[in-house]
Amino acid sequence: MRRVPLLLGSAVAVAALIAGLVYALSDHNAPGANPSGSADRAVIIPGAGGTQLAAYVIQPAESGRHPLLVMPASWGSGAAEYLVVGRRLAAKGYVVVSYAQRGFGGSKGEIDF
Repeated sequence: MRRVPLLLGSAVAVAALIAGLVYALSDHNAPGANPSGSADRAVIIPGAGGTQLAAYVIQPAESGRHPLLVMPASWGSGAAEYLVVGRRLAAKGYVVVSYAQRGFGGSKGEIDF
């Protein structure tokens, strides 16, 4: 008798999780899909020993000097993780560099602590 509500609750939770993932991975996170007018571009940052780190540079639409924020992606995530946040910050006048840790999300090198 109690299995039906439990299964229904589990199904709703899974559906909400899938919807959240679809939203997070949809085109609004893609490079260039920024209504704020900021410019983002994919770059490669040369690291120690020649290791290449995948990154995004997100710049405000206005030219001139701006404060810089460096945002390393979460462990196991790619550089695009902070594109939406970076665009919001760029709209407020910050230059944002978001990069993937070594060995993750397009960055080369071995994973290391």
